[in-house]
Amino acid sequence: MTRVASLTVIVPTFLRAMELRRCLHGLARQTVQPREVLVVVRDIDLEAHAVLGEPWPETLPLKTLRIERPGVVAALNLALDHATGEFVAMTDDDAVPRPDWVEKLEAAFAAFPRAGGIGGRDVLTLPDNPPPAPLTETVGVIAWYGRVYGNFHCGKGAPRPVRTLKGVNMAYRRQAIGALRFDERLLGSATQGANRARLCAAIRQAH
Repeated sequence: MTRVASLTVIVPTFLRAMELRRCLHGLARQTVQPREVLVVVRDIDLEAHAVLGEPWPETLPLKTLRIERPGVVAALNLALDHATGEFVAMTDDDAVPRPDWVEKLEAAFAAFPRAGGIGGRDVLTLPDNPPPAPLTETVGVIAWYGRVYGNFHCGKGAPRPVRTLKGVNMAYRRQAIGALRFDERLLGSATQGANRARLCAAIRQAH
């Protein structure tokens, strides 16, 4: 029997039904099962609703949250209001988590008990096979003048403190988030840039 972690996985989705199906298959194959998988889907996204209605294995503790408001910030905040895990992990609907993703997140939180949030590398799959970006130790940095150096797809070196995480591969302690939420004042109706950096800053300030 697959061991279950006290970890909620959140997947916001919109108009990417094929990609969502691949993402959910990846989550169903985890070596350590998450406590729950909350998929936040727009009410008008009928194809995504059809995917969520498919027969999924018991290793995918799937729960659907419907939302009318557009934008990833509203979707993530709705899921945070419903999450019950000790840890909350987030990924994108067009990502496929590796089978040991939940297991490694759980181990990382145990290894760094003072960390409010933890993230990791992501592997980009781009058309035309462009040359890979050079590896760098400058990861998750926000310069004094505001520029964000993410580089999560090409980071190297040992784990280190960062100023921000990347939405496709990030997790937080539920206790660290508390009543904090993603900033709904951010403009836009899609990804609403800087939402992760704002939340990370709020967590650092609160703790």
